[in-house]
Amino acid sequence: MKQKFEVYVAGPISEHTSFEEALKSFFTAVMDMVEKGTSFQVLETGCWITGSFEMEDGKVHRAPLYFYDARDFAVREKVLVQNSRDKFMADPLPSIPAQKVYLLFIEAGLTELLSLTRVETEIRGMSHG
Repeated sequence: MKQKFEVYVAGPISEHTSFEEALKSFFTAVMDMVEKGTSFQVLETGCWITGSFEMEDGKVHRAPLYFYDARDFAVREKVLVQNSRDKFMADPLPSIPAQKVYLLFIEAGLTELLSLTRVETEIRGMSHG
């Protein structure tokens, strides 16, 4: 399976074939924005990694991984480690199996789809009321 990761932090910033390098790029840019005083709204709506996974049959699956899901995963996988006050990147970066990365993006895509389905249901309910 071919993989590609596009990093967006308040706009497109880089592309990577390695998820670990995409995380490094993502969190380096995010931490820079936080130091400059960015808002939580920007983190929630303007920061994500798009994963593209090309299957053997040529089909490509794409899904976004938003900031908080990326952060939680990076902490679980010890990509982001914490000292007494701050989170920082592990050095060297741990290797993350491709299947684990693919499953992470599937889960993130399903979560987003469920969220959009709930919003659609609410909107339809409002239009009938």
